Amino acid sequence: IMNFSDINPDIIKFSSPVEVNGSQAGNAVFFIKKDVIIKNSLKQDIILIFLPIFISLGIASIILFYGIYTDRKQIINPIIALNSSAKAIIRGNFDVKISYNSNTEIGKLCANFEKMRDELKDSIERERRIEDSRKEIITCISHDLRTPIASIKAYVDGIMDGIAKDKNTVFRYLSVIEKKTQVLTKLINDLFEHCQIELHKLSIDKKEIYSGDFLNSISDEMKLEFKNSSHKFKASEHMPNVLINIDTLRIEQVIYNLVQNAVKYTPEGGTIMFEAEIEDDYLKISVKDNGYGIDYEDMPFIFDKFYRGEKTRNSDRGGSGLGLSICKYIVEKHEGQIFVQSKKNKGTN
Repeated sequence: IMNFSDINPDIIKFSSPVEVNGSQAGNAVFFIKKDVIIKNSLKQDIILIFLPIFISLGIASIILFYGIYTDRKQIINPIIALNSSAKAIIRGNFDVKISYNSNTEIGKLCANFEKMRDELKDSIERERRIEDSRKEIITCISHDLRTPIASIKAYVDGIMDGIAKDKNTVFRYLSVIEKKTQVLTKLINDLFEHCQIELHKLSIDKKEIYSGDFLNSISDEMKLEFKNSSHKFKASEHMPNVLINIDTLRIEQVIYNLVQNAVKYTPEGGTIMFEAEIEDDYLKISVKDNGYGIDYEDMPFIFDKFYRGEKTRNSDRGGSGLGLSICKYIVEKHEGQIFVQSKKNKGTN
């Protein structure tokens, strides 16, 4: 006896009972071609085998591309930026900055590179300022030295040529020569002290003294110097007498410089006042005049090196333009402050 599969090898027979109201009413028989089942099974097998591989490759590709993107963002891009900034520095451009994430090692490298760039930029700018200052010194001092030297030569020639024949004329010529020599000495001293400041070698030797004796001695010397002057000099009768820690020579230099400036910018017959008082735990020393005053636009710059408020370099008011900047340096080295108050044609304090 042959069964169904022997007679129909290409067909698969499948039967299933059919129940109606809980009892078998018959059988359902299905005939399916064997090649359809095998074909579908092969597809399923292929899908089951290769789908995980494709999914794994896709995930790996995503991870790889993300890693490349992250590496480029955190490593490659900063390195490119470092290279660009370094090339810019070689060309003298210090303004090419680097953006970085400071939480990574590359970020820390970029941060240190930025600090190095800023320090190098500041150093070169500082060197440029010093070089400009040197050139300015040569220009200003050579200009200011020329006038008194020319005057000295003219008066010496006058004496040697016999133009000054009587003693009074000779004495007057010599007085002018002495005055111009003092101007030269002041210019040279200012230049020397400016150079010491630039080299951080201007000595400040402090010691504790009482202010009363110090200020009174300066006041007494000033009174003697103003005896033959066309200017009047007034000083506080009672100077504060407190313990101060100062370099007496340097502070005296500051006071004399301020007084000389006051005389220079005060017309004949004007008054120079020298005062001192205690204000907010500080000893406040003031030099006042009732002279020409200072233009409002000049006020912020009068303590700058080489700055002179007058619009023309009048030989009678000439100077190096260094005196007040040196005064400012000395006062600040004493942990003090120097400032000015002035109104045009109403004097300066």
